[in-house]
Amino acid sequence: MPRKKFSDKRRSTLTDGQMSYLRTGVFPPGDAGIYFFKIDDEKVKAAWESVGADLVAECVKRSPGTRPWAWWRFDAPETRKRLGGRGTLRNKIALLDFGMPKLGLNWIIPADVRVGINAIPVDPANPPSFESSANYLRRLGLLASGEEKRLTEADFVPEVVK
Repeated sequence: MPRKKFSDKRRSTLTDGQMSYLRTGVFPPGDAGIYFFKIDDEKVKAAWESVGADLVAECVKRSPGTRPWAWWRFDAPETRKRLGGRGTLRNKIALLDFGMPKLGLNWIIPADVRVGINAIPVDPANPPSFESSANYLRRLGLLASGEEKRLTEADFVPEVVK
């Protein structure tokens, strides 16, 4: 399926890899332009400001109830609400991925407890869960016009950290 052509002249300065990074937060392999972009958060923010509205509109159309990675990074007013599961964050400032703390170094693991950290490690049988993206957007009144009508019950199922 062809991608939408962006009318903004600034779009022409972004590589396909940079656009993909704004959508997903993942650096595509083999795109040399992404590495310069990767190390300068101000460049990422400027790129998002130039094409963000178009990427959100694309997201609303293709995947209602979701937003691009860069929206969560630069525009989300707050993190998603934690709903349950077992596990303790290492600190209050966590690396977020689509509005939720990533599993990796953000969370206490069993090895931490063995070395004397007094906290509950992530339980693989009951990992921390957070409100869905769709629920977050609805709760904060951030769904686009007509977007909620296209959502299903599955879009409101809580998400676990991965």
